[in-house]
Amino acid sequence: MTKSLLTSDAPTGPSARGKAVSHRYRPGAVGFTLLELMVAVSIMAIIMLAFGDLLTQANLVVTEGEKRMRADAAASAISRIVRGDIRKITKNGFLRVSSNKLVLVTAGRMQSSFGNYSGDGAIIVYGRHDASKVLYRKILILSKDAPDGIVDCLRWNNAGMSLAELQVMDIDEMTALANYVAQDPPSMAYPPQTLSQVSTMWIVLAGDCTELNISQRQPDNDSWNSNTTCTRYSQANWPDAIKFKFKLEPHTLMSAAIADNELSNDQVTYEILCPVGH
Repeated sequence: MTKSLLTSDAPTGPSARGKAVSHRYRPGAVGFTLLELMVAVSIMAIIMLAFGDLLTQANLVVTEGEKRMRADAAASAISRIVRGDIRKITKNGFLRVSSNKLVLVTAGRMQSSFGNYSGDGAIIVYGRHDASKVLYRKILILSKDAPDGIVDCLRWNNAGMSLAELQVMDIDEMTALANYVAQDPPSMAYPPQTLSQVSTMWIVLAGDCTELNISQRQPDNDSWNSNTTCTRYSQANWPDAIKFKFKLEPHTLMSAAIADNELSNDQVTYEILCPVGH
């Protein structure tokens, strides 16, 4: 006997209906309450705030370290330059030491950075530009053939000058020349803001120099003092050492997540002790 196509094998009756309903409704499946969600969000917010503060403090430590490393690198480079210049001092020229200015004459071949000219010596000036807080080194090559317009070659009385000519000057001429070269450069800024300031960047040693003090020591005296002028006519007055002391305010390396007042403005003091002629 064959089954009718209209016959269904699905169970019928109350029990079957109960089983069908049990698949659609589970009384034990309950979601988060509003209070539980608020507690979870609060905990997450506390964790995020604590983690953010930790990152900020770590960023501050790294930033301070970078600032100090940059200042140390600048001071190390300045030390090498100063020692090299003082090692080449010739006592047949002149030397002027003041609290914030050092003027000296060196002997030895010097090549111009702005033209195909060289000399047998140079006049070098160290100073601090007070308005811009720039520590600078101005070099003027002694070259008889240097034409007008070469910024790192000396022009005196509308002509170039050799080391030999400087060495035979009388004391008044040397004093006048020292006063002339010791003048501060024109308006400076670091970094430069105008074209005229760009042209003076070749003499910039460091920006943010807050203090400069230069002193010298006589061979028979252990004290250090400034305001000394020595020439080839006063060999006994020449010092045996020069002390170059300066302070740098490290450049601020700011992060967008760090406020200005959270970074220290500590100044770093550096001191260079240079024997004269050694």
